[in-house]
Amino acid sequence: MAMFSGITVTDIVSSAFPLILGYFFGQAGGRSAGGS
Repeated sequence: MAMFSGITVTDIVSSAFPLILGYFFGQAGGRSAGGS
C-alpha cells in the first residue's frame, strides 16, 4: 500500500465497506422485490 501515499488502509476499508454492503443489500433487495 506504499503507492497510496497519504491514504491509510483504515480509510480504504472504512470507505469501501459501506459501498460493498450497500451493493450486496441493493442486489438482494432488488431481487427479492422484483422476483416476487
